[in-house]
Amino acid sequence: MLKCWDLATGNCVQDLTGHEYGVTSIDVFPDGRLLSTSPDNTLKIWDLSDGSCVKTLTTGLSEHESCVLILPDGRVASGGGDGIRLWDMESFRPDPPCRGIRPGIRTGLTHFPSSNSPRWPLRHH
Repeated sequence: MLKCWDLATGNCVQDLTGHEYGVTSIDVFPDGRLLSTSPDNTLKIWDLSDGSCVKTLTTGLSEHESCVLILPDGRVASGGGDGIRLWDMESFRPDPPCRGIRPGIRTGLTHFPSSNSPRWPLRHH
């Protein structure tokens, strides 16, 4: 479950339920929608105006996604124990995963907004 808090009052204003397991990573789209991922092998897109889950994406990977990142071009990057994936947010389909991450390595995604590189602005740790 995700909880949304009013920072001015300290009150919980919304509970977002839908992931089977705890949430491991979130990011926010420019339009205010929330993106989350969980060990249930899903990414969820939430409409924060009413708390509804508007889309669930299933990763299909053998290890759970541990992080998500919304890229400036509108795609979503997700990473887990067996690869990093880029998702097209118009078709909601992923590119083939980038593999080669050694088992047991934690994946993290970072965006470098000042980079002019045409390569993916991603890195894994």
